[in-house]
Order: sequence, then structure tokens, then C-alpha cells
Amino acid sequence: FPTSFSRPSFLDNHDMNRFLWVAHNDIQKLKLAALCQFTLSGAPVVYYGTEVGLSQPKDVMQNGKAIHEAARMPMLWGDDQNKDVFDFYCKLINIRKNESALTRGTRETIFVTDEVIAYRRVHNGISILCVMNVSDKTSEPEMDITETTPLLATSSDCRIQDSGEKKRILLPPFSGIIIK
Repeated sequence: FPTSFSRPSFLDNHDMNRFLWVAHNDIQKLKLAALCQFTLSGAPVVYYGTEVGLSQPKDVMQNGKAIHEAARMPMLWGDDQNKDVFDFYCKLINIRKNESALTRGTRETIFVTDEVIAYRRVHNGISILCVMNVSDKTSEPEMDITETTPLLATSSDCRIQDSGEKKRILLPPFSGIIIK
């Protein structure tokens, strides 16, 4: 594709299992996946209901056939919606809308282990860092970073600590943080 082409991204859609179904209804994994989706290039596409915790009752594949209706459940309304997930999505959308580094910035991977992935998006001198723990264990990576202001975290237990010349990022299992 030409460099000007932007591929949209999605976690789920009408022809596949919903993300929450695949993640065994683990809201923390949904938040982490959404944080990643909204901090990478390409327009994020949110299939209706994902932003309020809509899952499905059974797998799309049944007896060797795709029954797409399983992923096309009616929208959740009122008290059936997961307000925490909805608020998280609203904050993600606002950050993506207001931070040009996330829509037009270049990406640089700065830290990778079996447990943690960190990348930076930069545009016009503004830097946004995304750090994600993709494991089921708490992780505390130390990084030489200039970003210090947390914009959003998937968990209130995510923290940034000074550790001499470096910063230590405290990440519970399956969590992430956006830092400016």
C-alpha cells in the first residue's frame, strides 16, 4: 500500500466472534486491546456494543458452519451496559482525537520482552508512549523515557516511578498505560 493509505483496525466485527467472547469476558483484556488499537496507526473501528461490554452466548462456528447471528446480539442499553468500559472508550476516543501523535505520528518500538511491549508515537515534537503488559504476571520494566504524564491506564494500579536515571513502570497483569 502507498504510505498515504491508512488501514482501519478492529477488534471484532459482524462476521467473527466478539472480542469479549474470545477473551472469556475478561474486561481487562478488552481494555488492553482497545488501548493498543487506539494508539497504533489506522482508524480504529468499534463494532457496536464492544464499547459497552457486549459479548455473545456461543461461538460463531457451530457444527462446522458459521452462524454469524451469535456475534450480532442486540445492543445493550441502560443498566445492562458496562459503564466502566464505556467511560474507558470515551477517554480513549478523546485522547486519540486530541493527540496528533496518535493519528499522524511515526512509531518507534522502544522496549520488548516476553511480557512487555512499549512504543512511542511522535508528531511535531509531541511524544506519546504506550506501555503494555501482555502477560498474566505483574511487570515492572525500567525504561529511559522522557514522557512523565499519564493520560490513561487500563487499571488504577498502573504507576510510573522514578528509578534513578530511568523510570519504572508498574503494570498489573494484562494492563497498559498511555504516557505523554
